[in-house]
Amino acid sequence: MRRVTPIKLSLLENAESFVAESISKAIAAEQDPRQWKFAILAAVQAIELILKEILRREHWTLVFQNIDKPKLTVSLDQAMERLRNIARVEFSKSDAATLASAVSLRNQVVHAEVSFEPNQVKAIVARLIQFAAHLFSTFLQKQLHEALDAHLWLNATQLGALADELRATARARILQESVDAKYLMDCWQCYGEGVFVASHESYMATCYVCGNTDVTEWCVVCGHAVPSVEAISVFDDDADVWACNGCGTDADKMNRFYMAREEKWLAKHLTRPAERACGE
Repeated sequence: MRRVTPIKLSLLENAESFVAESISKAIAAEQDPRQWKFAILAAVQAIELILKEILRREHWTLVFQNIDKPKLTVSLDQAMERLRNIARVEFSKSDAATLASAVSLRNQVVHAEVSFEPNQVKAIVARLIQFAAHLFSTFLQKQLHEALDAHLWLNATQLGALADELRATARARILQESVDAKYLMDCWQCYGEGVFVASHESYMATCYVCGNTDVTEWCVVCGHAVPSVEAISVFDDDADVWACNGCGTDADKMNRFYMAREEKWLAKHLTRPAERACGE
């Protein structure tokens, strides 16, 4: 008899596989709505495992209900409570409400007769996937889309109703974080409008929908963030600076910019004759 190699997954790998399964079922649900129940099951399980992984990184014993007798692991609610109290992780009211709805639906699917509205489940699954991506980037120092099949992830971000919910959830998080408009760009990978969020500290931008990252440049004319793949190089005083497409292709704007820069240079480097005479 041929020996079968055992399969072993870490907490993180297990979480990633459940996210992938949730997305696969969500895609399949477009043709067969009954698949939404499997999508919600996998999504909730993924979140629970991600929270346990965050706890494990604090200390391995925190994953267990009784740290003196490490046998049974914590539930999703217990994981959230420990993260609040020990790791000082804050969960928004929106995230907490989404998780509560998802757990309630998950319990209904597993333990009883089930009745659900597909559109409701679509919204919950989309929020959970977005929440998983947020947990990955914030607490695990990893981008969720990097752990998944690229084709699968891109399909999820472009899939009709699910894509709409992902973008709506991303915009809600942007509002919650009070991100200034000058930091918002369109994502060139998933085509989400105003969901590519720049950071002045790291000069990097992250798409709140698909997780795409890119180096950020800043337009010297309007001060708005611009993805490096779209930035227009402007050579000014032998320094490589950048303009956004709107400013860089507008001759009037660029002429005014160059004239203003020239006036500043003249004011800084040329001394008026009267001032020079006084100095003598």
